[in-house]
Amino acid sequence: MVSSLLAALGKESGVSFDEKLFTWINNLGGHVDSIDRIVSGLANDYFMLVVMCLVLVGMWFGVRNPADRARNQIAVLKAMASLGTASGFASIPIITIVGKADYEGTLLYSIFNRPRPFEVFGPSVVHNFYFPHDPSFPSNMAAAVFGLALAVWFMNRKAGTWLLLMALLVCVSRIYVGIHYPSDILGGFAIAVVAVGVIYFMFWFFKILLRLLQWIMKGLYVMG
Repeated sequence: MVSSLLAALGKESGVSFDEKLFTWINNLGGHVDSIDRIVSGLANDYFMLVVMCLVLVGMWFGVRNPADRARNQIAVLKAMASLGTASGFASIPIITIVGKADYEGTLLYSIFNRPRPFEVFGPSVVHNFYFPHDPSFPSNMAAAVFGLALAVWFMNRKAGTWLLLMALLVCVSRIYVGIHYPSDILGGFAIAVVAVGVIYFMFWFFKILLRLLQWIMKGLYVMG
């Protein structure tokens, strides 16, 4: 157990809330192999993303009412754009800060070059999962799944709520299997919020721009 190790080292009083929450969730694993395998499947890099994308496919084709279908299709487009944008935003610090020696020794470097939990507490915290080699913060998976889910939620509360629950499930699973701290997930969530905001603004901006172009073309008698 991580908590037992920390206590043995005499560092329990110096453990942050983030590490304590990680320890509590992570210690749920390692007892029943079948459960660990199920949670490991949920934490997989692709499984939940594929399931969530299948929900988007259902939203695109599964509504008969033309108005609702059109609204759902716009939500799907925003969701896919937000997913890609959030993933890109999450990768920027790794490429521009961690990937360059110029930032070594700085606060930004220490934040975005955070070791994975198993690099701090040992490999025993990983339950039936592989050992990622990239930094722990922020969680790219959290950014992607929350970006997708939030984009849908703002236009379709019912589908969006289910997608948010899926996003939360995969993120908690990744803490359980020992590859992320809770704050890594929060960092990914914050990036997702920014990404969704950017995408919604872009959709609004181009909609206004399209209307302006239509108005100009009508004024020039190019359009009826």
